[in-house]
Amino acid sequence: MTYDQWRETMAMIRWASDSDVYVYESFNGYVVHIAGARWKFSEEYPCPVLGDYINTGRLSEYNKDCTEAYEHAELIDIEMEEAGRTFSFENLISVRSLLLTLKEEGFMIPQYGLDRIQQEIERTYDNRKSDKNPE
Repeated sequence: MTYDQWRETMAMIRWASDSDVYVYESFNGYVVHIAGARWKFSEEYPCPVLGDYINTGRLSEYNKDCTEAYEHAELIDIEMEEAGRTFSFENLISVRSLLLTLKEEGFMIPQYGLDRIQQEIERTYDNRKSDKNPE
């Protein structure tokens, strides 16, 4: 499994060094968890990117580099009103709206996650449209 394939399983957006949110589909809609803190990594020991290791089979090296990075990192509280909160939504349009608002407020929301949610919104809309207009 490649890093991109792994990243698209289960969660739509995962916690990461570029993400303050965890977003996934649940049995009754969608859930958005917002981090209450984030890691600040040192320049000497930056946070490793899994994709740089997984596609080349260097997972042991990734684990070692992660351990070093976190041993030299500091956990910093996110001082924003929505930090640490969880939201549930019935649809992805509402999820996307919240994420865009959070991004404007200074939360780290990865563009790949916003793009994935937009693609899913469009796919769902296209499927509904074709169901109403069979050829």
